[in-house]
Amino acid sequence: MIDAGELIACLSERPVSMEARSAAFFRGIDIAHAMAGLTELQSYLLRVKYADQRTWIKDLDRRTWMAIVDMWVDNKWRYPKERKGQEFARNMGRLALCESIWPHTCLRCGGWGNDIHQGKITPCPSCNGSGRSIPNSSIRSHYMGMEESLWEAHWADYYKQIQKMLEDEESYGLGKMVRRLFAA
Repeated sequence: MIDAGELIACLSERPVSMEARSAAFFRGIDIAHAMAGLTELQSYLLRVKYADQRTWIKDLDRRTWMAIVDMWVDNKWRYPKERKGQEFARNMGRLALCESIWPHTCLRCGGWGNDIHQGKITPCPSCNGSGRSIPNSSIRSHYMGMEESLWEAHWADYYKQIQKMLEDEESYGLGKMVRRLFAA
């Protein structure tokens, strides 16, 4: 079985294992052609996540935000009045993207493992200096600048829907790409 993520990684300039290269009997142009049938959100998400093509991050951020705004309107979600003008929806999208693309990177320290507290560099308390952690409600609420109880009561469910939307886009994009590769 071919791993679609490894195929997309073949588009990258970063080193890919010889095993992945030999298993991928498709040329980069074949893979790029198969990705041409994806939505912009799917294409940007797969390129950034699997091929580490970070030049697409701004476009991915924009498309994610547009998808979230559509969800917000379609589901008639209430916008927090105290957060008006603070890009609340966009920040929720950015948080979900970070967790989707770099799932175990500590959100507090950005994977560096260090925190600056009172002018001193100390090990990050969220990941104990490893740079790796599994996000939870406490970390998400901290990132969004609100109390954990408020996050859990009002925004955690919305956030889960945003995460599900990104998971679905990734899954549909990978499936569609593989089907197009084998249809040719």
